[in-house]
Amino acid sequence: MSASGNDHAVFDVYDRFRTSRLNIKYQEAMLRPLVRWNTVLEIALGISACSGFTALWFFQCDVGKRIIEVLSASTAIIAVARTVLKLELKIRNRQEMLDGYRILHHDLGKIVILIHQKQAYDADLRQQFISAVDRERDLVKKSKDFYPNRRLLLQLYEEVNQELPAETFYVPKEH
Repeated sequence: MSASGNDHAVFDVYDRFRTSRLNIKYQEAMLRPLVRWNTVLEIALGISACSGFTALWFFQCDVGKRIIEVLSASTAIIAVARTVLKLELKIRNRQEMLDGYRILHHDLGKIVILIHQKQAYDADLRQQFISAVDRERDLVKKSKDFYPNRRLLLQLYEEVNQELPAETFYVPKEH
């Protein structure tokens, strides 16, 4: 995510900072439907597997017995679907990615603040930045299995550009 085409070294920090924000938003957006579907499947499985439901008076009539049959079949289908979809694994992977990008964003945000406070991008901050980039490598390796949603990325890219416009970042004067 290029901040403004500025060739000052400090924009490497700002670009990574903004990109980490983009990745947080993306992981959150991709995680939301997984959690929602998992919750729906958990509830459906819980209801259909609950033997106490069958004791209710409604389920003693013909219509109720048919509903019980459907629920029983649904239980089997849902159990297979949960296994095939591997939602828990996908949720765990996305959550790990999200946590990693949140930590990276925090670390880069700290560097951004220190650049502004020191009004310089000195050797110590450069080293902190390099350390953050090295940690980012591990996140990139984990994300190789995910296929990005280009439309969503473009939408979130615009949101991040509005949240963190390039003009708002401090650019130290060259010495």
